[in-house]
Amino acid sequence: MGKFSLKYAEIDGFTQIILKDEHSMSVLSCIPGIDAMISELSLTHRNDQVNLIKSVKNEPDLSKARREYAGVILFPFPNRLCDGRYSHNGKDYSFPVNDTSGNHNLHGKNNNQYKLANVDLEAGIIHLEYDHVSDFAPYPFVVRVSVKYQLSEKGLNVQIAVKNHDSIKIPLGLGAHPYFNFNCAVDDLLLEIPSRQFVQLTTDLIPTGEFGNDDTFSKMRKIGDTEFDTCFVLDERDVCSIYCPANDLHFHLRQDRKELAYLQIYIPAERDRIAIEPVSCIPDAFNNGIGLVELEAGESCTANFVISID
Repeated sequence: MGKFSLKYAEIDGFTQIILKDEHSMSVLSCIPGIDAMISELSLTHRNDQVNLIKSVKNEPDLSKARREYAGVILFPFPNRLCDGRYSHNGKDYSFPVNDTSGNHNLHGKNNNQYKLANVDLEAGIIHLEYDHVSDFAPYPFVVRVSVKYQLSEKGLNVQIAVKNHDSIKIPLGLGAHPYFNFNCAVDDLLLEIPSRQFVQLTTDLIPTGEFGNDDTFSKMRKIGDTEFDTCFVLDERDVCSIYCPANDLHFHLRQDRKELAYLQIYIPAERDRIAIEPVSCIPDAFNNGIGLVELEAGESCTANFVISID
């Protein structure tokens, strides 16, 4: 037997892939058919299992996760697109409006059906691929998105690669939307953000074009009742850290600053979890161009982030 084992489960018609480290008992589950969704991440901490990304076990769990975009890879852009509209190469395009907070599109094209490309049970890697074709009118370009999840005892390495198979330059934004759970209330967590600058937004959460300065959480500080639905600009650092006093756990998310230069942090109304989203661009990047990736025909880009605990 290799170091890792693999099994499959079915939830509401979708296949869930479950990768387990048989030495440390760490577990990664994902659902390729729903945007390569991470449906569980359990890591070893002092001989205990920490369920960092809450397990999706049944149809109600999955329905909730889908409503919240929990654990999904964001493509072809993260966050909001104003009025669902953008222009590219002199042509106008429109995404469906799906954002209840305003007349916008949220997180681009949803329910992208990735397929399992390869599994490496020695290295703990699940490799998924999604081929986007030109018959999707809001984004009619030929693109391959590749996602590699690599599990270890103390963490998860995520690699997102995109190749433009079209004949023209394409616009692109990338990101991920994991929600993290800790063994205490979010208000009791201590948070450090690698940023001193944030994107200023209108009342319906579209960038104003201005940036604000705020170093409140540039050093470790208790979250308390602070509300977050905020896009931060990374400074010279690349690690967002959380400390959970209930079990003396240190959490880190390190992201590739070259391709993932921004960090979206969101705490839902229930304040029982926190989304830490490494992203390549700010909201509405298809219109404002800030952080927008433009791939020429045949070009590729790759972004990485790593989740770890100690």
